[in-house]
Amino acid sequence: MNLHELKTRPFVCRYELLEHYASLGLNESDLIILMKILYAYETSNELPSIDVLQKGTTMQASEITMIIQKLIQLGLLEMNVAKNNDGRLSEYINLDGFYEQLNQVFENINSNMQNIDKKQAFKALFQKIENGFGRTLSALEFETLNKWLDVNEYDLTIIHAAVDEALSHNKTSLKYVDRILLNWEKNNVRTVDDAKPIRAKFNKQQSVVKKIENFPKFDWLKGENPFDK
Repeated sequence: MNLHELKTRPFVCRYELLEHYASLGLNESDLIILMKILYAYETSNELPSIDVLQKGTTMQASEITMIIQKLIQLGLLEMNVAKNNDGRLSEYINLDGFYEQLNQVFENINSNMQNIDKKQAFKALFQKIENGFGRTLSALEFETLNKWLDVNEYDLTIIHAAVDEALSHNKTSLKYVDRILLNWEKNNVRTVDDAKPIRAKFNKQQSVVKKIENFPKFDWLKGENPFDK
């Protein structure tokens, strides 16, 4: 093999396997033999001989035999005996168990990452509310936050929008935010965009109320006239 062939004929192995092989119950020697079997599986699903698997390693044939038995016991490798193209009985590799267990490792990793992301998102929401309210939230208010997520199952983006809405009206009460969320839920609000027309309508109503409150008051009994300069 020349240098060009060495560069263009790589053995492809998922990096996640190198990082998480211990999660499959494997040690370094097990991993080497498994990788050799995976390489053979790419060209033929026949199990390589012990001599082939031993080549290039410092392991004894008996050790490799024990590793193969271990892979079978772990459910990562299954052997099936069938006739090959020459009509002779041969052992064939089935690696479905390996791929299923490796996929489960990936799913567990993704699940853990999602849990971390949720914790960070909750922490960001918590800090946003405390900063906006200018005070520390009580234990009861902390329970309200958990209720929104675990019981009501409000989306975090919706909660953020409701908090922004409350703060825009100078309201620093979770009860006020809760009323906003309940109103949006009644109106089938599922996204921030769904809430926009409701927020606009409410703000318009508030603007009318404010104008009425600010309307000049005159004491007609005392002869005051709004048209007097």
